[in-house]
Amino acid sequence: MKKLCIIVGLIGLFFSSCEKEDTENAHYRIRFNNDSDYWIGGLYDPYYPDTTINYPWFPTDSTKCKIQPKESLIITNGHFKSTFESFFSSTNDTLMFYIFDYKVLTTNKWAEVRDNYMVTQRYDLSLDDLRRLDWKLSFPPTEEMRNIKMWPPYGTYDENGHRIKK
Repeated sequence: MKKLCIIVGLIGLFFSSCEKEDTENAHYRIRFNNDSDYWIGGLYDPYYPDTTINYPWFPTDSTKCKIQPKESLIITNGHFKSTFESFFSSTNDTLMFYIFDYKVLTTNKWAEVRDNYMVTQRYDLSLDDLRRLDWKLSFPPTEEMRNIKMWPPYGTYDENGHRIKK
């Protein structure tokens, strides 16, 4: 019985220590809100200023890369192995977030999406941007996000994520 209690205790300790908690200077997760009225998919990439989409495929079957309308998703960095702060260094000061209309991802081949840059929105975020936004991002971009570098620029989408005709 004593062995069983020790084993159960060790298993509990193992699982409770797997998910690291965010601290003031160490963030393992970013909350991403989809305020649009359609499904979106997203990827992040530290290879700025190369804004070419470098992923050989998009995991359309993964729940970790898609967000349903009016919902949010916690994005983690490499299964909690390192912090998002670790992306930033003297040679890399920007983390890119690519956002795609999920319908585009499921009705086109990934090579076509990538090669034709069928990106709905891209955020080019500094560490200061993420801190100022309290590690929360949204699509369409909120008023609070208006000063971050993004493509297309702030004001391209209405509050439901539809392109504004100009």
